[in-house]
Amino acid sequence: MNRRTDAELIEITGVDLILRAAIGSSFKDLEVFVDCLTSAKFLLCGALHGAVTACAYGVPFAYWDSGTIEIPFKWQDLSASLGIPCHFCRNLDEGQDWFKNEVGEIIEVPSMLPMLAQAPFPLRPDALISVLIHELGTNKSISIKALQEVSAILTSNTERKKRNLERQSEFNHASSSR
Repeated sequence: MNRRTDAELIEITGVDLILRAAIGSSFKDLEVFVDCLTSAKFLLCGALHGAVTACAYGVPFAYWDSGTIEIPFKWQDLSASLGIPCHFCRNLDEGQDWFKNEVGEIIEVPSMLPMLAQAPFPLRPDALISVLIHELGTNKSISIKALQEVSAILTSNTERKKRNLERQSEFNHASSSR
């Protein structure tokens, strides 16, 4: 975790906004965080989950060189799975250039449907439609399978909502007991 202030990080990197990984415990907190990530034009990621989320939602991204790269092999693993070089950029301009010149045309985003089927939270239909469009655009032969998977995910959303409410209730009860 980077201990510098948001103002320091903005000065160093040239970004407009810093999103920290400290997310509240509610589904709404998670949803707001993901909305912030996915509405960005570009993400300079100091945490791997930021890069994974950017990739999943089709947001251009680069890995940020904070001066300390913790557990480098996890970044190398993600890069290898996406078919891109593992490179860390010092600032926004360098990251955007790297993505444009080294990544944009070669990135190979795997199917997101199997992961979404395991998601613990309800999935928004607009997100599923985006994934389906990606799936159909990358491989026409999976279109019927993709439609069946999306249908199953939508059907299971009701159960996910129920589990999420139960988790939230358990968390609230545990918090009030402290």
